[in-house]
Amino acid sequence: MKYGGGGTNIWVMESDGSSARQLTADAGSTKFYPRVSPDGRYISFLSDRTGSIHIWRMDIDGANPKQLTSSPLEYWGLRPDFSPDGKWIVYAKRGAERGIWKVPIEGGDPVRLTDADAYFPVISPDGRSIAYSYQDSKETPTHGIAIMELEGERPLTRLDVTTRFLRWAADGRSLLYTKDTDGVVNIWSQPIAGGTPRQITHFKSDFIFAFDLSRDGKKLVMERGHETSDVVLIRDLR
Repeated sequence: MKYGGGGTNIWVMESDGSSARQLTADAGSTKFYPRVSPDGRYISFLSDRTGSIHIWRMDIDGANPKQLTSSPLEYWGLRPDFSPDGKWIVYAKRGAERGIWKVPIEGGDPVRLTDADAYFPVISPDGRSIAYSYQDSKETPTHGIAIMELEGERPLTRLDVTTRFLRWAADGRSLLYTKDTDGVVNIWSQPIAGGTPRQITHFKSDFIFAFDLSRDGKKLVMERGHETSDVVLIRDLR
C-alpha cells in the first residue's frame, strides 16, 4: 500500500498500517496520487518538483525517479491510472490539449486518445475500455460517466452518475464511485449494463476523498475525513 506522507513525500506500509517506510525524501516538492503498477515494479505519481505538475514514475523502492510528461498538467481531475499490462499511464488534460492521453511507462511521446472534456480516467481490468467523468452541454446527460474503447474516439455508453472519484470493480461489470448525500459521502456501485446503483458503504458522517480496490476485489482502502474552514477578521490593516 502506498500513501502520501505529510503531503510532500510518498511512503510504503503494510496493509495493517505497520512498518511505515519513506520512499521519497525531497521536501521541496509535493507528491500526490501515487499508484502502483500491476506488476509491482513501479509507482507513478504527480509532482511539482520542477515548478509545474508532471507525471513521474519511480521504482517500487523509490529509486530512479523519471519524469514522463513534458507539458504541464492541472492538479484537479488528473489522477493517472495504469493500463493492466503496466505499459501505459492514462491521464486527463484541460485547455488546448484537453482530453485523455496515455504515455509509455518507460518514457516517450504521449498519445492523445480523445479530445473529450474528461476527468478521472480509469482503465477496465481487461484493458479494453476507459471510464471517465465528463461535462458536456451537447450530450445527454450533460454530466455523468462515459465509457469508451481504449483505442476509440467516441463513448459507447453514458451513465447518469455524477462523481468526484471512480474505480472499476474487479470483474469489470460495474463501476464504483463516490456519492455525496447531504454532506456525507459513501461508495456506490453502478452496473455497466445499466440498472439501479447499489450502496457499498454506509457511513453516517464525513467525506471520502479517494478510495481504491484490491486486485482481487475483496478489500477497499479509502481516504476519509472531514473538511473544516474558518472566518478570520483582520482589523487595523495598514
